[in-house]
Amino acid sequence: MPIHCPARYVALIVEYLESEGFDCTEALDRTGISRQSFAHLDSVLPLETLAHVSHLLATMSGRPDVFLATGLRCGPAQYGELGRAMLSCATLRDSIEITVRYFPLISRITGMSFKEVKETAEVCWQPMLGVPYDMLIASFDFVLGAFYNRLTLILGDKLPDFEVSFSTAQPPDVSRYRRLKPGRVYFGQGGLPAVRFKFGADVLDTRMPLANPIMLRQAEERVGVYYKLLRQPQRDWPAWVDTMLRESIAQQPTLEELAVIANVSASTLNRYLAAQGCNFRRLACEIRHERACRMLREHGMRVGDVAQTLGYTSVGNFIRAFRAQAGMTPTQFATSQEEPSSTPLNAGQTTP
Repeated sequence: MPIHCPARYVALIVEYLESEGFDCTEALDRTGISRQSFAHLDSVLPLETLAHVSHLLATMSGRPDVFLATGLRCGPAQYGELGRAMLSCATLRDSIEITVRYFPLISRITGMSFKEVKETAEVCWQPMLGVPYDMLIASFDFVLGAFYNRLTLILGDKLPDFEVSFSTAQPPDVSRYRRLKPGRVYFGQGGLPAVRFKFGADVLDTRMPLANPIMLRQAEERVGVYYKLLRQPQRDWPAWVDTMLRESIAQQPTLEELAVIANVSASTLNRYLAAQGCNFRRLACEIRHERACRMLREHGMRVGDVAQTLGYTSVGNFIRAFRAQAGMTPTQFATSQEEPSSTPLNAGQTTP
């Protein structure tokens, strides 16, 4: 059973690009999407179709920033009943929490979480489906832009300084993030694939200008109906785990860590994987080894740096694990490659 995602995402991108003078008709035709297919707020599209059309819209328009730019124009009004619920909450905290609860109505690709630690609030988005890397970055940009836009609408001049941290590498067109003021944006922060937005928790008690408990209850009842319709009984668990393992930096996520993100127990996640022909331990070892080979072959990284990047506790442990997989040491593997590269991986930072 194919996984379906909210089609409103495509509608917003098309609306933005055509307002900028780009005709999206050819990209839609090439993916077989009619404009009527995303006319309604509760319309859905297959994940593969969504990924394909997103790629075409970005490349054909020459706008790799289109997903962030679209998000920056996306306010609660674009989310229908969910947007009405967001605006009817009593405080900004309540508004964020209801967004987390029904976030699959906004994106199936990423999940959203929220926590407060002392005086800091943190919103985090992480992948919930196995998707191509460029689609993951596009989704990160969209939800980041939309959240920033929402904060500016509610807080205005009271928007505090904030930090945005991407686990992923700095993109070539990093200047697009300079629109996020007054913030600092960091890349290559390591860990599980995610983007995190940190800001002062004191603004969470800001009263929503349209707070209305009756409207909130009515909107949430209707949102609940859409939410049930969108939920799918089947999910490609191996593809999601594969994405999380491949895109994690400086550590290898455990089964238990991934289960927390998926909101299931570790035994349940293991059972889901097994039902779809996947063994977590075997998959984790294979992916870790593949990443090590790529770092040694394509990036010319030193053995110690590879061990650290992949989260091994010591270089010796990495060498033993690599030898068990490849029948040779990492150094022997690197010297056996015909065209090794000496360009190191590094992280970047930009300050808008």
